[in-house]
Amino acid sequence: MIVVADSGASKTTWFLYDKSMQEPVILQSNGLNPYFITAQKIAEAVQQTMKSNSVDTSLVNELFFYGAGLGSSKNRQIIQDAVHSVFSYARIEIFSDLCGSARALFGNSMGLAAILGTGANAGLYDGKKIIQTSVSIGFILGDEGSGAYTGKTFLQAYFKQQLPLELTLGFQEYSKLELSEILDKVYCQPSPSRFLGSICYFLYENKTHPWVQNHITQSFRAFFTEIILPLNLAKQLPIGFTGSFAAGFPNELKKVVLEYEFVDCKIIADPALKLFEYHSGQEI
Repeated sequence: MIVVADSGASKTTWFLYDKSMQEPVILQSNGLNPYFITAQKIAEAVQQTMKSNSVDTSLVNELFFYGAGLGSSKNRQIIQDAVHSVFSYARIEIFSDLCGSARALFGNSMGLAAILGTGANAGLYDGKKIIQTSVSIGFILGDEGSGAYTGKTFLQAYFKQQLPLELTLGFQEYSKLELSEILDKVYCQPSPSRFLGSICYFLYENKTHPWVQNHITQSFRAFFTEIILPLNLAKQLPIGFTGSFAAGFPNELKKVVLEYEFVDCKIIADPALKLFEYHSGQEI
């Protein structure tokens, strides 16, 4: 049996498949970013996911894990050790989420792969691996254009009374959160980036509002200015995006892609299925 896992900031999608199956088993668990979760907690979360779905982990002989926060060898080893404790008979390969996005978008062809989900990143893919990438410094110091960044800048405008009145009232009704509660979620509770990214559900519900459209467009422009352009790549390269935030606002994103004179834009909400097909050779 092979397992292909794709782990973002918010969730992990697991595909389990062997040739005796007509279609893969698909499971979901929380995101498993080693910057925010200990190795022990990661191992426990994976074990619980498999146990609760009656998966015999001893039958797994290959596992391909793609995840956020895996740019460093230290973090890749954390995931390697945690996953190996559950799938002890499997050959395990660990890759960054950016490599996963690139393979989902381009397969074995070259392209500029970008992530716009809760977090953000981009890099040049040569058809096998990422050979150049932007600096990834997380949602506090960077991640311009991401869901967390866009939620954060929305909250800044909200609390500084820079929103149109109807959006202020709408968000009050939507969130039902006081300032103290929001600050607690951002500064004291686990997964603050996930909370900030969740603000984008409100923006999506109001995506036709001119202020929201401008806010989203400015966020995508920040992504290009701070993450894409420093790569200094040829604009003739095909460019592709994965992530729920990119998929939620495709028109605004395509508008900005054209503004920066890139061509052949491709958007995939969730790379997990394409990664399964990439490793299994099975199309579903």
